[in-house]
Amino acid sequence: MSYSTSPIRVAGLVRFSRQVQEQLQEGIPAARLSEFRSRIEENVQALETGLRARGLTAADLPPPSRAAYEFLKAINLETLPIRSDEVTPVRQVRLANLRRLYGYFQGRVNQLAGTQPAGQVATALHPELVAWVGQVDRILESKGSGPHVLELVSGRAYALFQFLSDPSRLVSHVETVERFRRQALAAALKGTTGPPHVEMGFTGCVYALNGQRGIPEYRLHEGFLNAPDAVLAAVVRCLHRRQPEARREVNRHQLSEAFTSVSAELEAVLEPPEGDSRGRTCDLAEIFESVNRSYFDGAMPRPRLRWSARALLSKFGHYRFAADEVMISSLLDRPELPRFVVEFVLYHELLHKKHGQRLNGCRLSYHTPEFRADEIRFERYREAEEILNRMARHPYPCS
Repeated sequence: MSYSTSPIRVAGLVRFSRQVQEQLQEGIPAARLSEFRSRIEENVQALETGLRARGLTAADLPPPSRAAYEFLKAINLETLPIRSDEVTPVRQVRLANLRRLYGYFQGRVNQLAGTQPAGQVATALHPELVAWVGQVDRILESKGSGPHVLELVSGRAYALFQFLSDPSRLVSHVETVERFRRQALAAALKGTTGPPHVEMGFTGCVYALNGQRGIPEYRLHEGFLNAPDAVLAAVVRCLHRRQPEARREVNRHQLSEAFTSVSAELEAVLEPPEGDSRGRTCDLAEIFESVNRSYFDGAMPRPRLRWSARALLSKFGHYRFAADEVMISSLLDRPELPRFVVEFVLYHELLHKKHGQRLNGCRLSYHTPEFRADEIRFERYREAEEILNRMARHPYPCS
């Protein structure tokens, strides 16, 4: 038995769109421009043909596939970035045992969640997680490299294990899985023969539902860590009945600081080491000095500054409190983008450093009234916001 959010399944579309994003960021070799255009046109046309044959539209696709389609559809194939130099690809490392440990970990969480307090479950699982991370670190060290060389599935497993090596996060992870299972049980699908299996981790989709022998199998992105019960219930409704209202609630959470911060932390684990803050177009160190003089009277201590290795679309920037680090999406490192847009994103992240985090009930608040009051002090605030909003909808090209 199989469950899905739509009558049509689009295998590989999300993965293909990510590959296209990375290729656009690196630039397309001139000799392969025609092939690149054809691949995009063929994928978009095949999807649209399949939808029409079923009497459907793009709105009927699951959210990850719909976002991938909209991204591919928006690419201007006449103004593609051209790469003249040849880049030596990084040789990826695949650790099959790490992938098996990921499945084992997910199974153990499902086996133990709800049978005993989350703290006890975390205490039982934590030593194994720490040991696995240590083993991978030693393997990578012996190769003289780091986590950025891990292939996709192995890398995501490693990033999750490292993220959950913090005992408090591991407790929250177990609690969130347990709460989601309760929501899924309350809305049990017809034909189910056993309790749901919930895999929460560094996934390529936001949420998904499949089934095997009548046992529903849910996949959730780790960004739902500590999400309110109302949001988890909305995810279940999205998966079972595709309710527009539930989808809007889940989308709001996906855009929240809580979700995007977790996503950025996981992605940062797999970023290659950066020698300095210089990009191909902009130097973040130089931009920091300008922003610091203009808005902080030169008194802001400089954090670590770096561009992301990949063009991140989910978040233009991120400040990591523990590392005192500002990461800016390399999507913004482009000559056609006005400099003040990069200045604004860096300024926004520096305001996180200035204002910190505030506990509001049981939630951490990042964008406080004081934060917002400072944010609108940026000289070209409205213009920068408008350009970033357009880029969020149509990343390539920006104008």
